[in-house]
Amino acid sequence: MKMSLVGVRDIEIPFEGVVNNIHRRFRETNSDFTRNQMRSYMNELTCATCHGYRLNDQALSVRVGGEGDAYRGSVRSIDCGPLKSRGSADLNGQ
Repeated sequence: MKMSLVGVRDIEIPFEGVVNNIHRRFRETNSDFTRNQMRSYMNELTCATCHGYRLNDQALSVRVGGEGDAYRGSVRSIDCGPLKSRGSADLNGQ
């Protein structure tokens, strides 16, 4: 026995993701009601655990030069010298 629901259909399309769907619907709609509904999902909050760094507990526990929280955002400014691969080839192009 095959049952079907009115208005339900199977289609094969890639899933765009919830966040992308909300942003797209917010941008593309002409409806104030829909825009306000989508806006209600678009609040930005900073995570109390990682403070917006999007790092897990292990990554948050890493210290660089004895510093943690204060320098987490500026780790890329540390001079590590020339980068070498396992084969000792210079990755800086020199």
